[in-house]
Amino acid sequence: MLINFRIFLLTTLFLQANANHFTFDASTQMSSAENWLHEEIPCIGDEIRFDSSMPVVAFMDHNVNVESIYLPKNGIIVFTDNGIDLGGDSNWQCAKDHLKQPEQKFYTSEDRHDTSFYNPKNWIPDKRFFLHMNQVPCEYDDVTVSSMSSAQIYLDLPVKVNRFRYYKRYKYMATQGKKRLWVTLLVEYGDQWDGGTERWKRKQNEHKQKI
Repeated sequence: MLINFRIFLLTTLFLQANANHFTFDASTQMSSAENWLHEEIPCIGDEIRFDSSMPVVAFMDHNVNVESIYLPKNGIIVFTDNGIDLGGDSNWQCAKDHLKQPEQKFYTSEDRHDTSFYNPKNWIPDKRFFLHMNQVPCEYDDVTVSSMSSAQIYLDLPVKVNRFRYYKRYKYMATQGKKRLWVTLLVEYGDQWDGGTERWKRKQNEHKQKI
């Protein structure tokens, strides 16, 4: 029993001594091809649609010039601090073919778990380690969400970190037809997230009690 306690104590001290800082880096930028179905970004004059099967976070980081945008029922659209020009010059979109009808392009993730907290691809650590357990934040690590973007984090288990820093930003949020101001961060709790504020608060309180 004493040996096990010593091993546990040494492991804890080692983890504390090697505490790291992580920046969440899963892109939600609309100008990034990886956020579009089959990596097909909308050309000028196309239609933008959002995945209706899950909550959506989209960061409009540049001007958008399309025929129409069908807003998500559950989700957040974040704008840059300086705003954007809908219908203005857009250098990230392909040119419009006047002979073609507008095509529907879908802003969606191939897999919800692409935004998982436990996916090492979503984190930029200050210090890089080989083991998977060290490639995602633990309870001794600090976490930052970039101030120049937005974030969508998928959680299927409670997590604990030493310090969590995020930034507030004005945006449009659609939740069953209502408009709200919300923080940039959207956290999904497994398959139980339903876009409801009360459910979100209950889950948050449950996790605080467990930690």
